[in-house]
Amino acid sequence: MLEKIAPWVQFDAEKAVPWEAIFSSEEDQAAYALYRVDPLRIKRYNVHLARDLFRRRPLPVSFEDCRTPVQLITSELNKIWPPHINDRTFARLGCEKELVLLEGLDQWAVSREFNDLYAGHVMRLFDKVGSGTRDGATEAVA
Repeated sequence: MLEKIAPWVQFDAEKAVPWEAIFSSEEDQAAYALYRVDPLRIKRYNVHLARDLFRRRPLPVSFEDCRTPVQLITSELNKIWPPHINDRTFARLGCEKELVLLEGLDQWAVSREFNDLYAGHVMRLFDKVGSGTRDGATEAVA
């Protein structure tokens, strides 16, 4: 509706997705200081993008009929998308699945340690799926 009435409307990117709700360490704040002076950073989102982000789309297959392995990595302290939001959808998945909860961590971090931890979980799943083993749902805690 807003798109038809006021298609020129824009949203401040930093208010729409507050950096401090995603990144909170000192290292993250240093990266944010660099980002804020980057002339190519995203400063605003338009109403068209907002509409597309929230538009419901038909699923190509139901969650129950999904057969593609899924790894859901979520962070315990995620303020924008708390882990419990995913519970019902994750439970519905009919495929091999793994839930990884990053305990005591925010949504994301720029640190090498965080990225190594995250990538380690991803690579472990790739190794498992690539090996041909299919033993159902597993759960990992970092």
